[in-house]
Amino acid sequence: MRQVRELIRELRRKGFHAIGVLIPIGYYLGLKLPLPGADRMWLTQRDATLILGGITAAYFLIELVRLIDPDANRFIVRRFRFLLRRSEVHTVTGTGYFLLGAFLSVWLFRPVFAIGAILYLIFGDFLAALVGKAIGRIKLIARKSLEGSLACFTVCFVIGVALFWNVTPDLPITLQLAVIGAIAATVAELVPLKINDNLTMPLISGAALMIAAQTIRVEIPLP
Repeated sequence: MRQVRELIRELRRKGFHAIGVLIPIGYYLGLKLPLPGADRMWLTQRDATLILGGITAAYFLIELVRLIDPDANRFIVRRFRFLLRRSEVHTVTGTGYFLLGAFLSVWLFRPVFAIGAILYLIFGDFLAALVGKAIGRIKLIARKSLEGSLACFTVCFVIGVALFWNVTPDLPITLQLAVIGAIAATVAELVPLKINDNLTMPLISGAALMIAAQTIRVEIPLP
């Protein structure tokens, strides 16, 4: 029964974080759709960086107030307790790290790699938690399971194939990038670093994709 309650609580948290899929979708569409009456698209990488940077800064300002003011902390925790882990009551939440990871990815990486890295985090982390808690039996590191890691790798690989084939329809290159991105994301999700994986997962996978593209000397166009 306790395992079921933990699974439901984790799914609730991850499901809420899935709202973050609006970031890569909005970024993708903004890069693709022309702005009416103007010779440009709705978004550039710089535009997206500034917008997401502003949202992230505003969120961390709220976090700062919450962590400094006990009354503000109690007010917010009371209303969002169902989304918080116990460890997040007096520290920065996973949502803060998610926004920071998304912002840095958009700022540092080519758009297609930033979009992929954020999608890896949203769906790879979700499937790893879901499968790991539901059917995970073979433990790897800490409480992480082989089944959860395989689920993470699979969904990240599928995302990579769909995304990279869309911008560079060359099967060997698509598969290489998809495998490298999926491995990097899975390792980042699996290894228990002291930094929150909402930050490390997109940065490590995005960096791996950038290095891989440079190594195989492929130019990745905009989506």
